[in-house]
Amino acid sequence: SQDTNNSAPLFVGHDEMSKKFENGDLVAEASAYRITASHRDKAGQAEVHETATDIFYVSDGQATVVLGGELVGGEMTRPHEYRGEAIRNGQAHEISEGDVLVIPAGTPHWFQAVPNEVSYLVVKVIPE
Repeated sequence: SQDTNNSAPLFVGHDEMSKKFENGDLVAEASAYRITASHRDKAGQAEVHETATDIFYVSDGQATVVLGGELVGGEMTRPHEYRGEAIRNGQAHEISEGDVLVIPAGTPHWFQAVPNEVSYLVVKVIPE
């Protein structure tokens, strides 16, 4: 991972990014953001971040992501972060390569189904 201040430029080449997607590694982090290369081959837990906004860019694969609604069985796992078993009354979206999701702070989200695998870049915007 690379630590940088909020005003320093950053370049991460495609070879390094490929490795980060394989391993699900942190790409860069500063006081206002964290960038992670993520990879899934199965569904995950539903989650809500009270203070951070997530921006996803899907680089490969496909999945069903549920946004909004209400977190079911949510428990705090870290300060301002909750995880649960599902989402009730959310909206399902079929995502694939090239799609972007912006998930504002406080919005439940859930990778409900991953038929094969999906790789996506996560930019977590952290309030200062």
